[in-house]
Amino acid sequence: MKVCCCCSVAKPLAEFSKQSKSKDGLQHRCKDCFRAYRLEHREHLQRVSHEWYSNNKERSADHVRRWRRENPEAQLALQRAYQDANREKVRQWVRESYHRNREQELLRNRAKYERDKEKLRATRAAWQKANPEKCKVYCSRHRAYRLNAPGDPLTPAQWQEILETFNFCCAYCLNPLVVAEQEHMLPLSRGGAHSADNVVPACRSCNARKHDKTLLEYAAVATAA
Repeated sequence: MKVCCCCSVAKPLAEFSKQSKSKDGLQHRCKDCFRAYRLEHREHLQRVSHEWYSNNKERSADHVRRWRRENPEAQLALQRAYQDANREKVRQWVRESYHRNREQELLRNRAKYERDKEKLRATRAAWQKANPEKCKVYCSRHRAYRLNAPGDPLTPAQWQEILETFNFCCAYCLNPLVVAEQEHMLPLSRGGAHSADNVVPACRSCNARKHDKTLLEYAAVATAA
């Protein structure tokens, strides 16, 4: 047990945060009092923190680098948690960074590819074999990107949901799909979007027959046949 210097209440040691400079290795305030203190003096503490960082940038950077070297798993967990919580922000930052340094990125990627050509080819082939549906999604996204298709690109998760919605059957002939193809109800070549609201699963035969027709045009041809 330990008595808090603020509320004067004896509490278990678990209620006190660690502090290396104190004799017992714990803070004098309990966690509740320390939290209240930080809220009450938030602006002052932020100003002091910014001033210290401005005067000790190298020291702070060395501390961060040392912590990352000593705690790689914790660093990776923090990085993943931040990316999960800020996906759009991270994607925007990556896109902006790539466009700012496009020439350097292209040179670096080419050098890396030439250096590990065989290994990268084998890794890509293994991934494509293990993830055929995802591969189709990414290939379609690349085609949509080249055609400047509007809307948010279809994701692998959305494609899987579409397949389940149609019970893994062709949207046109209603036969079970052996190989599912992504069919755009409004074709990309005619301004259609590569998004979840414009993509349905189709068999190879129906997809080839519809080709670049709209739904009304395809319906007219199918009725005439």
